Amino acid sequence: MTRTSKILFAGMGLLMFAIGTVGAILPVMPTVPFYLVAAFCFAKGSERLDTWFKNTRLYKQSLGRIFEMHMTLWLKIILAVIGTAASVAAFLFCTSKGWIAPCIVVCILWTEMVIYLLFIIKTGRKSDNDSETSKK
Repeated sequence: MTRTSKILFAGMGLLMFAIGTVGAILPVMPTVPFYLVAAFCFAKGSERLDTWFKNTRLYKQSLGRIFEMHMTLWLKIILAVIGTAASVAAFLFCTSKGWIAPCIVVCILWTEMVIYLLFIIKTGRKSDNDSETSKK
């Protein structure tokens, strides 16, 4: 990866972190989607920022459990269906109003959800979750 792209990823990660932090303070804005993008950007852009971000309290409270957990296939399917239904509703609403930028954001967030459900969060059996919970 080129130096320029690393700088762009790091900058985008910092921007998403800032927006997500505002979302942690204001109850109206979401935090997790912005932190997910920040985590991705930091991982691509800067090892130092990635390590720093993963050690923050905000990361641990909002995303730490997501990356450590295993979900059953059934739970992943349910979350995908609900997330897709909400995304389609938001997309249809935005298109009916003629809003282009929110439509793009909805598409990006939906794609991000699918990527995380398929590739980031591990699929496990129900007994895997139960045994991990009992160990804690």
